[in-house]
Amino acid sequence: MPAGAQCLATSPACAVQAMKWGPRAISAQFHIEVEADTVANWAEIAEYAAALERTMGAEAVSRLDGDVAAQMGAFNQMAERLYINWMQTSAMV
Repeated sequence: MPAGAQCLATSPACAVQAMKWGPRAISAQFHIEVEADTVANWAEIAEYAAALERTMGAEAVSRLDGDVAAQMGAFNQMAERLYINWMQTSAMV
């Protein structure tokens, strides 16, 4: 992180997932959006598909795809709220 930057989000996998630097520089190291083909795209990455199977068991990709599809409306609402909040925050500074 640059000197003077403020960490806004972190996780065990990534020490800095979001940060603010100065009055207008805000960044994120993650995606909030989920699209209809997101799980299928992830599953094309062999390491991801294997990790998913280890974690969730057999048929993990199809189960996750179904779960994501069932929650797509909620995901879209949460992503929209995050983007609106983000834009309002950056416009204020």
